[in-house]
Amino acid sequence: MIYFFGTSALSCSKKIIKTLPLRIQKKEKAKMDFGLHKRNRKWYYDFYINNVRYRGSTKTSSRELAIQFARKIYNELYLGKYELKNNLKVKLEDIIQEYIFLNKNNFCKDWLQTKQWKLNNFLKYMTDQGISYLDQITVSHLEHYKAHLLDFRKPHTVKNTITIISTLLNFAVNLGYINNNPAKKLNPIRGIQKNKQRFLSKEEISKVLDVTKGTYLENLVKAAVYTGMRRRELLYLQYQDIDICKMTIHIKNKQDFTIKSKGERILPLHKNLESVFNGVNGDEYCFKKDGKIIHEDRASRNFIELVEKVGLTDIGLHTLRHTFISQCLMAGISIWEVAKWVGHSTAYMTELYGHLCPHLPGIP
Repeated sequence: MIYFFGTSALSCSKKIIKTLPLRIQKKEKAKMDFGLHKRNRKWYYDFYINNVRYRGSTKTSSRELAIQFARKIYNELYLGKYELKNNLKVKLEDIIQEYIFLNKNNFCKDWLQTKQWKLNNFLKYMTDQGISYLDQITVSHLEHYKAHLLDFRKPHTVKNTITIISTLLNFAVNLGYINNNPAKKLNPIRGIQKNKQRFLSKEEISKVLDVTKGTYLENLVKAAVYTGMRRRELLYLQYQDIDICKMTIHIKNKQDFTIKSKGERILPLHKNLESVFNGVNGDEYCFKKDGKIIHEDRASRNFIELVEKVGLTDIGLHTLRHTFISQCLMAGISIWEVAKWVGHSTAYMTELYGHLCPHLPGIP
């Protein structure tokens, strides 16, 4: 017989917001009684087995998922077996919502929106195939979805999408909603070059700086070449972020902008950029068009149009970031120092640029 909510259980926490008693009859005729209470937006289970109390977090703010999680814990403890895991029926839509909600503080706003957009597209595709629940997703479904994406996306983009889906499924495995992640059995995508990033030679850098001269992109491109900053970091850079006396640039989170890695950083201001920022103060954005902040897509599109005129048909604004990292490493700067400047979370990411050609000179 299982004890359910005595006085001590109800008074164990003053922070309990809501308590829901649940009683479920199993085929084994073992009576399962457990309580759920919500605290700080998370559901917690609370039950007794043979006079031993078990309490813990379900790691979710969804009541339905919390019930499934508590049921799994109870089954494992009481029955000592795992067969009932397969009876958990968790909707793909629910786990996506829960994953996004629980990670809202772990990723920058833009990256989280990208993840949500990709996962919602995956949900729509699965729904069209008649798949609504996590345990219905097979390796075959994922292979077909991968093939579907490759019809109109680049291999590298598809790989990133599959990685996001795999992360979601790992999240579900960790919560006990499914037994394994079918994405781990997918065949690798061909056509992806590993550990190679396009970067510009000194001559190509000169071409880029010359062709953008006199346009609204002139100073932005110059800053990209000599700082390695990301596109959005450049577009949201304000004059107050520049310290001419100390020759530094402070990349920081703002009300309408979050750094990709969320970590603020300080990088050196190259001597060739001193004239770009000198003599201007305040909270105005450094790079504008017609007095307004530059739209990201317009900047990228116009940059590509300009550099194509000088025969550079395989680069984009982000290539300038690759160029900065590559040229710094070739100039002998420590890989750890460069990683700190460009905002990589680990030096391992910077090692993607280790294919460098030693005969190329560094940025002057």
